[in-house]
Amino acid sequence: MTLGTLGRTAHLVGCAASLGVSGLACGEGGDAPTKPTPVPQVRSLSLTPASVTLTAGEGSLQLVAVVSADPGADVAVRYVSSAPGTVSVTSDGVVTGLVPGSAVITATAIASPTVQATSTIVVRAASPQIRQITLSSTATEVFAGAETTVRATTTGDVNASPALTWTTSNPAVATILASVAGTFVTVTGVAPGIAMITATSVATPSVSASFTVTVRTPRVVDIRLSSTSVSTIVGTTTELTVQALGETGDDGRFGLGTPTSSDTTVATVTRDGIRVTIRGVRAGTARLTFPTINPNVAATATVTVLPVPQVRGVAIRDSVVTLFIGGVHTVYPSIYGDPGADTRVKGLQSSDSTIVMVGRGGTVDNAVGLRGASAGTATIFVLTSNPAVVGTIRVIVLPPRVYAITVDSTSVTATLPATGGQAVVTVGYRVTSESGASKAIIVTSSNPDVAVAVVGNGVVTITAKSPGSATIALTSEFDPSVTARIQVTVRRAGA
Repeated sequence: MTLGTLGRTAHLVGCAASLGVSGLACGEGGDAPTKPTPVPQVRSLSLTPASVTLTAGEGSLQLVAVVSADPGADVAVRYVSSAPGTVSVTSDGVVTGLVPGSAVITATAIASPTVQATSTIVVRAASPQIRQITLSSTATEVFAGAETTVRATTTGDVNASPALTWTTSNPAVATILASVAGTFVTVTGVAPGIAMITATSVATPSVSASFTVTVRTPRVVDIRLSSTSVSTIVGTTTELTVQALGETGDDGRFGLGTPTSSDTTVATVTRDGIRVTIRGVRAGTARLTFPTINPNVAATATVTVLPVPQVRGVAIRDSVVTLFIGGVHTVYPSIYGDPGADTRVKGLQSSDSTIVMVGRGGTVDNAVGLRGASAGTATIFVLTSNPAVVGTIRVIVLPPRVYAITVDSTSVTATLPATGGQAVVTVGYRVTSESGASKAIIVTSSNPDVAVAVVGNGVVTITAKSPGSATIALTSEFDPSVTARIQVTVRRAGA
């Protein structure tokens, strides 16, 4: 600003002051007042995260301040911790948890000190840490199929967990068989080669230790079979065991090869570990060979496959059975055949289940239960394990018989009233029959104009209508050959 300008400005301020009115010109040649330029301001400030939990001594966290301000405003931010001994903060907003507790970090816009934002930091105690893992060996050797053990010792903070996780760099060479947290690991050799076994602290994953395992195959010196001669039946299996003995005396599975059969149409052979399964295919003999990784050490066995024992026949004492409808009967077939043959009844069939129903006769082996369903004849087929051998039972089902109809009187006299009308006479009757037989009666009269009758509840009710004689016949509805007769004589009173 020039001196002239300074004098003119002072003049204007003095003129305005003497008039008591701002913005009015006084005196000739005066200029209009200039409007001052506003200072750019910070309008708002936010801090992320608004709250967070840290672990004492384990890393830091960058707070992010977002400033909203006028163009040209100074957006610099100053950070202050309410408890710097608990949580420290750098000028760039990086916070670090020092000891358990909490603190509030306040961010203040330097250009606008009234614009602030806060973040609450909670510091939790650090978990006890493992500082070192020491192994009893850094390199070990094991045979394929054998095991080796390495011990582990952990050192660290009080109450730090000694738990370890164990991994293998090459499970095709060596695998982890078992481990105890912070104590030892047992490794199994799988195949020749080298693998690295690593122990890692669960409490402090950054702490680990490793050892190498070299796996080699011992030389096979002998092979042993549980049996060198076995037999089985066509369609069934038998088993034996095989062991390869190595230079260490171990009877592991490492040195065994794949067994073979000299004739797979007679018998096949498979191995699972030391267990060998032999399946009979057809009757005959085959030679089984059990090789090892040492071409000079092998074993052989002979398998004899026998034919399946067959059922040869069925003997049935009651080959013909007579039943009444509703009646039951049990038959005991005897199935015979080769030694070892399955002599159980395999199934039952009826040629007509509407005549005869068939089923197993209780808990007795091979018992066959029969029940008459309706009159007629049917054949029961007893099935065996040999489809060519079938036993038969012929069953005749008869209806239950009605033996007789008896009446209390075979001759009665009825007297009609002198003045006209009818007379009633009753006679008791009984039907003798087998259980299940119908006791229905058909009643007929030889002369309905003289007398008629009905039956019910063991009583024949005769109605006399006119003088004369008539015969009342009672006939079994079930068996018309069974009848009874009542001779009725009807008179008129006073005649």
